[in-house]
Amino acid sequence: MKKIGNLYFEPNAKNSSSLRTFPMSDAMIDYLQSIKAEQDKRREKIIRYNNEWDDFVCVRNNGDLITLDYVSSAFPRFCKQCGLKPIKLHELRHSNITLLLENGASMKTVQAWAGHSNFSTTADIYSHIQTRSKDKLTSIINDVLEIC
Repeated sequence: MKKIGNLYFEPNAKNSSSLRTFPMSDAMIDYLQSIKAEQDKRREKIIRYNNEWDDFVCVRNNGDLITLDYVSSAFPRFCKQCGLKPIKLHELRHSNITLLLENGASMKTVQAWAGHSNFSTTADIYSHIQTRSKDKLTSIINDVLEIC
């Protein structure tokens, strides 16, 4: 892992398009800052707090890093506990891409957002037609038939 300023990152990726940055909304920044403030309070109270990951947001109450492997394995159980269909964490990527497309983002913009080097990966693997899109297509067909 490398560090530039307060940014930690993996220097290796599948391809160059996988290395990218994302803007954050003010609401997201506020939320993450509130989590960080809670961590700062715990750090002062816990004698054996792990300070190795002080610049990270996703840490356990004792300061240990919450690993991606843990999040990936816990996510399906979390879904089930919430009364949702258990899905893999990676499936949220498909949902994110589909929602962006359904709400007007262009396929090319979403391709860059997802870090796909090939347009077909975004279009053929990650985007899925949802009921709302099918309803819109039905409406278009209905409008065309009314013209005839």
